[in-house]
Amino acid sequence: MHAAIVIPCLNEEATLRSTCTSLGFGDPDVSPPADATLILVDNGSDDRTLEVMEAVQRASPDRVILAQEAERGYVPPRHRGVLVARDRVARDGCSDNDVLILQADADTLYEPGYVSEMVHAAMGAPGAMIEGVAHTSSEFVVAHCGYYRLADAADRAVDQFSVTEADEVIIDDKVAGYRLSDYLAWGGHRREYDHRGDEIHAETSRLYLRGKMQGADRFRAAGALAFPSRRKVEQDPLLYFATAGFPRETSWRQRWHTAQGSDT
Repeated sequence: MHAAIVIPCLNEEATLRSTCTSLGFGDPDVSPPADATLILVDNGSDDRTLEVMEAVQRASPDRVILAQEAERGYVPPRHRGVLVARDRVARDGCSDNDVLILQADADTLYEPGYVSEMVHAAMGAPGAMIEGVAHTSSEFVVAHCGYYRLADAADRAVDQFSVTEADEVIIDDKVAGYRLSDYLAWGGHRREYDHRGDEIHAETSRLYLRGKMQGADRFRAAGALAFPSRRKVEQDPLLYFATAGFPRETSWRQRWHTAQGSDT
């Protein structure tokens, strides 16, 4: 099975190189994962992200593909990356069913063996959404111990409302994977909107829900570990806590900021 790793890039010059290196790309002295391709999709960066992308490609020219997506957002660059992967495998004569799309974020560090663990899980779970495991580094937890104590207390308070792992439908997009054939059968990533006209930022979870209606399962690749950036916690800890880390719609964020500026 061939792994196509798709990373959307928007002003990620500070972290992108480290992310690529953690996945096995960008270091001329290190061989990339066997049977894997890295697809970097720039989404209109105005910093040095393109220079970093080009440097990563120079280190692994046969294994790294650079692409552009002019339409800004969460969905367009991810979908563009999948289309690039589809074109490449079609050229190589590979079946869509033998290609695993791995979503990755440009500010996340992936543990050694991440790609092989995801591929191994996918080979044993056809027709499934594969999900790795995202951890917060112990150093970050220690540095923000008060925040995480409060988060743990909130989690315990609502734990009775949580579903079992088998019934969970919220997918962590930075550690998600699926066969190319399933992505196409499930309808791919779509820009979807709520009744106010605000875009719903849950494209991977909604992709899985459409797949689930066709009988798709969800499989946890317990050995595929990643450490996402927690910079949003540092930027606005109260907002991050209120949203549990999920990107919310524009109108929700406006109401939130208005409420925080009021006396109620």
